[in-house]
Amino acid sequence: MQLRHTVFALLLVLPACAGPQPSGVAAGWKYADQARVTDAANAVVVSGSPIASQVGRDVLQAGGNAIDAAVAVGFALAVVHPEAGNIGGGGFLMYRDAGGASYSLDYREEAPS
Repeated sequence: MQLRHTVFALLLVLPACAGPQPSGVAAGWKYADQARVTDAANAVVVSGSPIASQVGRDVLQAGGNAIDAAVAVGFALAVVHPEAGNIGGGGFLMYRDAGGASYSLDYREEAPS
């Protein structure tokens, strides 16, 4: 009877020890997955993932514009946060052109009725 109780206890405890393990980071990976602030001169990049925000910052620092950065962030989110919908989904966009005029675009998706 004692053996039966021991086996039963092990069957309850051992699965908890075999939970998911963090994956390693590839050598040369330059994006921190825990960063909270992404800074760039004269720019702000915000997304649901610090990695995607850093990708957008890198695009801006390489000479890209805000639309280039937004598309790059969208593609990065498709990799690091695929359940979010990403490119082809809905959202909001605030844009200021070189002349100083500001625009906003609401392109939220709509569910079928």
